[in-house]
Amino acid sequence: MPKHKHHIVPKHAGGSNDPSNIVSLTVQEHAEAHRLLWEKHGLTADFVAWKMLSGKTDEAEQARLELAKEGFVKFLKSERSDSWKQSISKSLLGRKQSEESKSKKSKALKQAYLDGKRDTWFSSADKSFFQKNYDAFKMSEGRKKSMKWKQSVTSDEYRKKKSESDPRSKSVTVNGVKYSSIRSAAKGCGIPYSRMRVLLDGKDFLSF
Repeated sequence: MPKHKHHIVPKHAGGSNDPSNIVSLTVQEHAEAHRLLWEKHGLTADFVAWKMLSGKTDEAEQARLELAKEGFVKFLKSERSDSWKQSISKSLLGRKQSEESKSKKSKALKQAYLDGKRDTWFSSADKSFFQKNYDAFKMSEGRKKSMKWKQSVTSDEYRKKKSESDPRSKSVTVNGVKYSSIRSAAKGCGIPYSRMRVLLDGKDFLSF
């Protein structure tokens, strides 16, 4: 029966390849060893090894994915992540993405927002920093003006002012019936809005 080399102190727990830290075990013994380690220390890596060696690959794969996520989050918080991010940024500089690639990224981000997962990419501290320093980043003057314009035309004050000055929101009386707006009058009379506007402009309330 083939033997497996088992690290008494697993490498993921800081164990070495020193012969004194390695024993030969059968597959069943190897699985049992990692089960005991998992129950004692609660490390996901031991759970994955135990399930894989026991032939329960579905459970092992699910745990492995969780382990990979944990490892990536830990990596992003480490000092090594800065140089990694810079190298990725340089490799992508000047590279054009295909429409298919853009579409896939767009769908993935939209789904992430819907699932509430997008927030996990940044800590609350990172978000606060970006919000406070938004204008300090590489943004053209035209872009800054565009942002200010967008904020002004979407404000509640602007919308209220526009609504009050919009003739479509004013009440009108047609054939003795008072309507809250031109659009509601057109709907009530069963004619197109544009036709109602023409009739009201000409004060010809009886022509329709």
